[in-house]
Amino acid sequence: MSIITVPASKHSNLLRLLTSHAFLRRLSTERPEPQPPPQQKTRNHNSIITEALQLLQTPENEWDTTQLNQLLFPDSPPSSSSPRLFYQITRRLPSSSQALKFLNYLRNNSPSSPDTQTLLSYTFQAIFELSFCEPDSNANLSRHYKTSKELNIPLTVNAASFLLRAYGRSELVDESLILFNELDPSVKNTYLRNVWLSVLLRHGRAEDALKVIDEMFESNEESNCRPNDATGDILFSFLFKRERNEEFLSEDEIVNLVLKFGEHGVLISSFWMGRLITRLCRNRKTNRAWDLFNEMIKLGAVFESATCNSLLSGLAREGNFNRMNELMAKMVEMDIQPTVVTFGILINHMCKFRRVDDALEVLEKMSDGKESGGISVSVEPDVVIYNTLIDGLCKVGRQQEGLELKELGIRPDTVCYNTLIGGFCRVNKFHRVSEMLKEMEEAGLKPDTITYNTLIAYASKIGDLKFACKVMKKMIKAGVVPTVATYGALINAYCLNGNVNEAMEIFKDMKSASKVPPNTVIYNILIDSLCKNNKVKSAVSLMEDMEIQGVTPNTTTYNAIFKGLRDEKDLERVFEFMDRMIEHACNPDYITMEILTEWLSAVGEIERLKIFVAGCEVSGSTAQKASART
Repeated sequence: MSIITVPASKHSNLLRLLTSHAFLRRLSTERPEPQPPPQQKTRNHNSIITEALQLLQTPENEWDTTQLNQLLFPDSPPSSSSPRLFYQITRRLPSSSQALKFLNYLRNNSPSSPDTQTLLSYTFQAIFELSFCEPDSNANLSRHYKTSKELNIPLTVNAASFLLRAYGRSELVDESLILFNELDPSVKNTYLRNVWLSVLLRHGRAEDALKVIDEMFESNEESNCRPNDATGDILFSFLFKRERNEEFLSEDEIVNLVLKFGEHGVLISSFWMGRLITRLCRNRKTNRAWDLFNEMIKLGAVFESATCNSLLSGLAREGNFNRMNELMAKMVEMDIQPTVVTFGILINHMCKFRRVDDALEVLEKMSDGKESGGISVSVEPDVVIYNTLIDGLCKVGRQQEGLELKELGIRPDTVCYNTLIGGFCRVNKFHRVSEMLKEMEEAGLKPDTITYNTLIAYASKIGDLKFACKVMKKMIKAGVVPTVATYGALINAYCLNGNVNEAMEIFKDMKSASKVPPNTVIYNILIDSLCKNNKVKSAVSLMEDMEIQGVTPNTTTYNAIFKGLRDEKDLERVFEFMDRMIEHACNPDYITMEILTEWLSAVGEIERLKIFVAGCEVSGSTAQKASART
């Protein structure tokens, strides 16, 4: 192998070239091989927090500030994650007083940078949180807030919201109002205003709360304090969860608020919309509910079937079947699938308005999965729907069809059998009643209070007192507690058959042994029967007992007494009860006026009748005003 050598003259030329500035400059422009960056010693936050807390355990005058500075400020200016780091260190200190000392250290030692103020704000946030957990927290919070203002350290949004909540929990609402007004406008974003709104409403400061909402409505679209879904939920939760708030805002005012939220892009939730529609319909403002529903759809609201069901119920109560059909069509447009509740509402109100055939048609479409008005029906009818239809059929005298409907594959419950038993009792087909009772027993279903009351009422109607007593004894033996309706049916049975003495015995037993207090209906049955059996004195005595027991006589009670006293020709007692009727603001009806007009005219006491009528008009208007106030 030959070795190439460079002659001496050429060697010296090469050395000159290598050492020339031009060559060195040319080399410097060429990319060198990339070198790995120098290894930097990184520390995670947890280790920094742990070490900082160890250094801060010593008394303040023994703090190693050099070591703290190296630990907490390794780069200058501090990194963007520093504010959160200092919040976490401060939050883990044992007390707010020590946290304040740490704050003073930071003020004196942190490098000057745009983040320094933020760092101090986060530290103060932790100081507030520590103070709230300490004794005399209210005084400490107020003192620390004053300090933050003196040091010109702005509050973070979280610190401000924490202070507002803390003042609210401590019933210091006026202090929270001062705090909110003093906050920098940049801090008063939507989140903070929602916190403030919640505090105001929780403490009944509804007028102030509405001012906050108005300010949010008035803010421009670029601002950070526009109302959002949380704003609506806070307000509507307050309005709908407490009935007393009906005094604060009327339904129309609430509707206007809902629409205003919608205009600002905040659409009321389906849940609160359902509550509002229910309230409107309950107060006979179904047209307003209908208009609101349509306005919200135009604004882009999306509702669930439950909301539609609320409106459907209101329309159904008024028998507005045209709008019910229109609503069902809207549900199709909005791709809202009707539920079994939806169809239950339709069928129930069709039956109530005696449109049983229409209700059966709806059931048929449900069962066959057909379309109804463009609605694809894929809902399985439940036992409630079948019971509703059976009840509707029985009430229009089609008991046999109700019985056939029971056989269509449903598992009948006690309600179903009670409905059929009542239906067959109504048309005096007791053999069918016996069949239903036997079927119930075979199905493992026990008769309940309604079953027994229906049978006793039927026995009363046909005058079979023996059967009525037998049912009552069987009821008690089965462990079913008789109700006031049970006793009322039995007492009525004896009274209808002229056996008022036995009826009174049952009444006495009811008061002493059963612990079931008699109501106005039972007293009226007995008083009327006593008067008809020439026992007016006993009837008057029973009416006295009625008032002692706290049961208020009504017009029917007075009518029975007036008839009895008329037959006894006891004019003085009639005047006494006329005065009592006025005193109790119990208005007469046409029966009252017929009895008194005929009698008092015949005995020349027409002036006394005029005084009675005038007194009743006054007492009636007074009662109406009192009712309106309550």
